[in-house]
Amino acid sequence: YKAAREQVEQLKKSHPGNPQTRFLQAQLAYQEGDLKSAKETVLQLLSRGGETPRVLLLAGAIEAQNGSLLQAETYLTKALQLGPDLIEGRRQLAQVQLRTGQPQKALATLKPVLEGGKPDAGMLSLAAQAHLQNGDGKASEALIKEASRVDPSDTKVRTALALSRLS
Repeated sequence: YKAAREQVEQLKKSHPGNPQTRFLQAQLAYQEGDLKSAKETVLQLLSRGGETPRVLLLAGAIEAQNGSLLQAETYLTKALQLGPDLIEGRRQLAQVQLRTGQPQKALATLKPVLEGGKPDAGMLSLAAQAHLQNGDGKASEALIKEASRVDPSDTKVRTALALSRLS
């Protein structure tokens, strides 16, 4: 992150207070694990009318990492309202919904991706987890098998497939 940090520092000097610069500061802080600084910067952006999908996604990721799952869900839901095609937003929101015991909501969140193209192994695995939480082992196993076909090298998928065969 050293090169990124240097670039952000240069931007702070040449464009102080610029929302893009502030966003990059928050994103870098988040990636470096400085959640406090990342959250402070994102909240400043949001308070100044910066409710863009990217800022809301970052705010949701920060809150999820902090364990504030309801706040994360709020930010991520709003991000998807503004940008319904945000695949990463759907992934993050479904993960939060699964962590809060809402598998039906997670499936609804993932539905456009699952039905609208070629979902990656991670999306298929999330849907499988949601079906499993819902008590539908057959649907879960079918999605895990599909995920293993999409990305046979994904160790998480291979582990899930092995576990589904044990049950």
